[in-house]
Amino acid sequence: MASNNGHIASEMFHGQVLLYRHLFAFMDTMCLKWIVDLGIPDIIHNHGQPITLQELASILQLPLTKVTTVQCLMRHLAHNGFFEIVKIQDKNKEKEAYALTAASKLLVKGIDFCLAPMVECTLIPTMLASSHQWKEWTYDLLGSNNLTYVGGNMLESIPKANAVLLKNVLHNWSDDDCKKILENCKVAISSNGKRGKVILIDIVINDKQDEHLITGIKLLMNVNMRCLVNGKERSEEEWKKLFVEAGFQEYKISPLTGVLSLVEIYP
Repeated sequence: MASNNGHIASEMFHGQVLLYRHLFAFMDTMCLKWIVDLGIPDIIHNHGQPITLQELASILQLPLTKVTTVQCLMRHLAHNGFFEIVKIQDKNKEKEAYALTAASKLLVKGIDFCLAPMVECTLIPTMLASSHQWKEWTYDLLGSNNLTYVGGNMLESIPKANAVLLKNVLHNWSDDDCKKILENCKVAISSNGKRGKVILIDIVINDKQDEHLITGIKLLMNVNMRCLVNGKERSEEEWKKLFVEAGFQEYKISPLTGVLSLVEIYP
């Protein structure tokens, strides 16, 4: 029986991975369009050697607020084989840099067999408005026998509780907003004089331990969050920094099925 349950769980896990991969596959296409529109393969080719993030940002004349997003996109594209992340020496310091691969070399304009025009022709921007065909938001929720609807703003306060559960919430928010939310969670679980906890169900990026495909999905979700809501998926180090800054002392991360992890944090 245990063996059968394990087989079913494994099938569900791989089914979820496949579903997520195809659900967000359009983001791969948009990433490809992005590097062609900005001419990034041309920039690296003309640079004559692998280019650092700072050099790329300077050539693109990016504001500082956009550099992290570009790093996020380049990391995902490197994971997909369009760039190679290499180490170079810059002023006696080792830095990461991006090099062209066989795929991105085909996107350098002006060379034989350039496929950039094909990308531009195929990926004509036909973006739909984010609200297209959405149902109207439901207001005046009344709750149920074991659930009470409480209106409010979690950036301002959170109702008192022994535990606060946030599922797929914090990846929608910037680090500053996450810190405010977590600080309010800490107040909420400490109000009764007992030591409560905050439970997060969210993505934790771990490209050193995760399978290649799982890392790819997490990085793709990271791109998705950056483009949609200025949020992001976080590594354990990034989560830990948030917890400490919000005044928490301990945390525990446990993998769940699919790409999500269970994170318990304590004041």
